[in-house]
Amino acid sequence: MEGLLNGRYRLGDPLVHEGPGELFAAQDLLTGASCQVRVLAAQAPKGALGPLLEGRVRHPHIEAVLGSEAVLDPTRGTSTGRWLVASERVEGETLGALPDQAAALARVGLGVLAALEGLAALGLCHGGLTPSRLLLTPGGVKLLDPGLHALSGEEPRYPAPEGRRDARADLYALGACLYEHATGRVPDPRHPIPLRELRGELPPSLERAVALLLEEDPRRRAELDEVRGLLGEAAGSGALSPSRLPPTIDPSWVGRRELLGELEALATEAQTAAAAGRAARSAAPGPPTFLRLVAPAGYGKSRLLAEAGRRLCARDVVVLSGRVFEARDPAGAWRALLERAAAHGA
Repeated sequence: MEGLLNGRYRLGDPLVHEGPGELFAAQDLLTGASCQVRVLAAQAPKGALGPLLEGRVRHPHIEAVLGSEAVLDPTRGTSTGRWLVASERVEGETLGALPDQAAALARVGLGVLAALEGLAALGLCHGGLTPSRLLLTPGGVKLLDPGLHALSGEEPRYPAPEGRRDARADLYALGACLYEHATGRVPDPRHPIPLRELRGELPPSLERAVALLLEEDPRRRAELDEVRGLLGEAAGSGALSPSRLPPTIDPSWVGRRELLGELEALATEAQTAAAAGRAARSAAPGPPTFLRLVAPAGYGKSRLLAEAGRRLCARDVVVLSGRVFEARDPAGAWRALLERAAAHGA
């Protein structure tokens, strides 16, 4: 794997991980922040996961995705057929490090329930909940790899009895995680052995909460007030209540969507003209179109163009970016570069 992806993410050491693709420690050269990058053999995701995988969803119990985009060939700038997901680097311990205590397990259940409710409030689901994707941190449990299933096609470890992949199936997977941690067994999807038949010392409230989450009827699983109350009882009066605040969506592009749309429309026109030229077997390429974006420092020009470039790359549009230090003719360097590329059939 290359040491630098898309001119932005400098890859470090590979990380031990669960799930598809390759995972690396990384540095985001745009922000200077440490992060991690997962590289998948996948294409652009479809549907409602947009805000999540664009890095605009924030919740205290969900790993923050910083962004996702097509992995580009460093020499041609075209898509390689792979996809990257950059996310925050969360430090903590897996569920296996949790003390064998009912109260501790119930507190984890409350935190994950809050995270799943947050995703469901946006019409999203996790789709791949497993014990290793629950990380214990000083600030509470964190749910890792949100949205990964939509990119990877990964099969769930705990498929719900109804065979669906949605918010209610996530609740079943949460119950299965808690059940397996408490008993060392994966529950039977149709007839799970009651928790206290295997661990008689566990409180009835925890057994009832897990039983509700494992209900074969998904409508019963959705009775979250009862589940939350039972987990809270098992966690004890001294337990900290996890955040039930809805996730926030960063309105980064509010007020700039029109400009983004204009940039994408220009690219569409260029693609159409190029296709017409190829159809006519024209030897001479058409003149390039230059758009000059002028605004005061700090307005967000670089970020706006980076977002436009990310969207265009997902449509297999070749995007060149860089800085030109030429006050009299700032487009001149690009014009010469494009003319040389066209002459060589690039």
